[in-house]
Amino acid sequence: NGGSGAASEPGGGAGGAGDTGAVVRLHSALIAVLTHLVGRLRATAVHDDRIAGVVYPMLEFSTSLGSQESECLVEEAFRLWNTTISSQPEVPPQLLALLPHLGQLLARGKDNAAVFPIIEGYLLLGAAAALNPLSSALQASLEATVRGVTDSIVASVRGGPSATPAGPKPPGGPLRLPGGAGRALSAETANEAMAAAALADVMLQLFPNDSPALLASTFRAMAALVAHPDVPLSGISVKALNVMEGFLEVLGRLLLNSPQLYGALLEGMPEEASSRFLDRWLHIASTRFLEEVIGVKTMAMLGRFRRRIATASLGSVITAGACRDVYEPRKLVRLAGLSLQAVLDNAEFHNDQADLDTLDFKSDLSEDYVMVRRLAITRADPIRTMKLPEKVRAMLQQLAVSVGGEAALHALVEQHASPRAAVQLAAVLQGTLEFSDDGDDELLYGPGLLPSRDGMGGTGG
Repeated sequence: NGGSGAASEPGGGAGGAGDTGAVVRLHSALIAVLTHLVGRLRATAVHDDRIAGVVYPMLEFSTSLGSQESECLVEEAFRLWNTTISSQPEVPPQLLALLPHLGQLLARGKDNAAVFPIIEGYLLLGAAAALNPLSSALQASLEATVRGVTDSIVASVRGGPSATPAGPKPPGGPLRLPGGAGRALSAETANEAMAAAALADVMLQLFPNDSPALLASTFRAMAALVAHPDVPLSGISVKALNVMEGFLEVLGRLLLNSPQLYGALLEGMPEEASSRFLDRWLHIASTRFLEEVIGVKTMAMLGRFRRRIATASLGSVITAGACRDVYEPRKLVRLAGLSLQAVLDNAEFHNDQADLDTLDFKSDLSEDYVMVRRLAITRADPIRTMKLPEKVRAMLQQLAVSVGGEAALHALVEQHASPRAAVQLAAVLQGTLEFSDDGDDELLYGPGLLPSRDGMGGTGG
């Protein structure tokens, strides 16, 4: 088998510096072919000794930092790495042997947007114990990514120079925000932050008892961005909004199970940080994007999930008595509108989950075992399994007590939200927890409430 033998020394054959370019081009083409082959044949490919005899040595060579060739090939190698790990139900020894390379990649911090999803794959396929030696480096990389995107978002608002992602990557071209703001948040930095959020979310789902302590500084850094005094509620870029939405999903999952950590998230920040944090959370959770309004299914599913996890998590915080700022009248009314909409979403949310359960391994999931495992853990997700309407009713009853009774809460909602919201509130408080329609914008966008869709006003960057 000539292919296997050739791969055993991927860097061999280079006679000198003049041959490096040719060797890189050859290996680049080979990695592209292998990625396509494994992506199409999946388990059949990686279980074929002839193909595996090329794939694993090529991954070993192209992810070994230090050589000129590997520096040129590593980005393409990430695609092959991801495709290879997702093509089998467990992590093979050849990929476990690459973990020292992951440690080196985390340490230099230049490729986190690609490295985080690979680590996520290892975790989902049951290789968490093998990753233990990398736990400190992983935590440091996640925190550095969150602080890096915070610097970039703040700089774009203040008009200063934008920060780069966690590693020493060169900044992209300067895209100017309208109104004289600074350099816009780059897609590269935003993607790295979203990859960090996805990994932290999976860690919380897989290891709910250990992750809060392991990732404590990362969670505090996420909360610091959400509560940052220089980042306005509206008018920020869509990429920045998406990053904060991702961070809030992670923090929401954390607080759902550990609401007592609310104070620790904001520890050391100015006193008004809690109020800003809640304003941002309610603002983002209540936002309907255009794609959802016009009926794009995926966006509608994401919107329902966003409202549900925010409602459930805020309910846990309130029940635990962990935050008094939520009782400020405007926040209280906005929370009531959000939670009532989550009740109206309930039937459609469960339809969404039923649709996910019917996805076919081959035709819908492309025989991707990482995706299969990701969907599998959602089946036990408390966000899915909880009886949200009952939780909302208990929360609204507690809010009513804080303002002088159910009649007072009803009057407050009627005045600052809408008559429709007030009617809905009365029905839920009286025990009506199932509804035939999915509501409308009046619950989220009453005349006295933020945000409005016009108020989003996010710049395209």
